[in-house]
Amino acid sequence: NNRCAEELQRSIIHLERSVQIEICGNPRHPDEELEDEPDDIDNDTANCKLQWLDNINLTSKYGHKVFSEEKKSVKHLMKITREGLMPGQNITPIILTIVEIDRKLAENAINIANNTPVLNSNNAAKVLKEIKQALAHMNKANKELAIGHFDHAIQEFRKAWEHAQQAI
Repeated sequence: NNRCAEELQRSIIHLERSVQIEICGNPRHPDEELEDEPDDIDNDTANCKLQWLDNINLTSKYGHKVFSEEKKSVKHLMKITREGLMPGQNITPIILTIVEIDRKLAENAINIANNTPVLNSNNAAKVLKEIKQALAHMNKANKELAIGHFDHAIQEFRKAWEHAQQAI
């Protein structure tokens, strides 16, 4: 089925972008419509954006793009099952793996925030507030996951990660 293949291709493009250490240019599928999160990546390869510090840590400046790309990938996979282009039992394990990766990224950032000493006591309240907000978003993500809103769960993991970044 051409529609199924096209959605799979779009999903893969976004996954490929999410695992790249640096993003340069805009390799969007040429037929892809604008999505809810516009790409803010330009075509200047001299101006690459670093997403990953290592295997489990994202850069604070552009790491959020990993969550955005994975959310887009999952949305394409969800469309495949929603439209009956492929059975859910074939696609859902892939979706859950992507969601679990995003959970781990957020949890790792929260753990780092929890274990980073606050050097300036004037910032202690702000750090605590950010960690509490990160944990609240983790809870929201779990609720979204429980009702099958995988893309919304990824968005909540992203928000948790962002609050953890603010705490660090």
